[in-house]
Amino acid sequence: MTTLRLVLVLAFVSLPLLAERVVELRARTSHHYDARALPERLGEHRLIREQELVDDVATMLAPASYTMRLYADDRDSSFWLYFAIYSGSGSTGAHDPAVCYPAQGWDTSAPSESELTSEDGERIVVKSMQAALGGREERVLYWFQPAARWPTSAPREQILRMLDGLAGRAQYGFVRLSTQIDPSSEAARREADARLAAIALELGPSVRRAVTEDSIPPQP
Repeated sequence: MTTLRLVLVLAFVSLPLLAERVVELRARTSHHYDARALPERLGEHRLIREQELVDDVATMLAPASYTMRLYADDRDSSFWLYFAIYSGSGSTGAHDPAVCYPAQGWDTSAPSESELTSEDGERIVVKSMQAALGGREERVLYWFQPAARWPTSAPREQILRMLDGLAGRAQYGFVRLSTQIDPSSEAARREADARLAAIALELGPSVRRAVTEDSIPPQP
């Protein structure tokens, strides 16, 4: 019995390491990722400009590809879109806004998880939160987009991400939509949440295609 317990403990401890090793072994092909392959119009909003990350932030996050964009419509309604793609086989990764916003001095609400349903019945699980800094208030909607499927709720998503890696689909994208609330009111927050949700549904298929690009032969 003691021997059996020891074997089970060792197997449990070794499983994450084994999974990581399998993911590395499967990452023998390189992928062409283009985070900029997104629509220049989303609803009534059009692309106004793209902005580069500052060098130290880009080095820290180290995405395979990314874009940070400002969209606006004719009524002066605007939002920021940040989209980054990661291969999933390295040690770097996207930072959860629930962590990185407070690290930059923002006061945030606890993220709430919700399900968006497209016209064809597809469901995407996203998170939303409120962030405030120096009189400025934002509503933030974000999700982590796996390859070849839509994200589900935690903790099921964590298990599926591990299985994706074992199957050779370790890559994922991170999407963050944010819009400023001015003036601040509950009605304005509800309107902003509805607007970001509609944009997320329209944007989702393009994000998924970008993350699931076909493999190309590795460079010599």
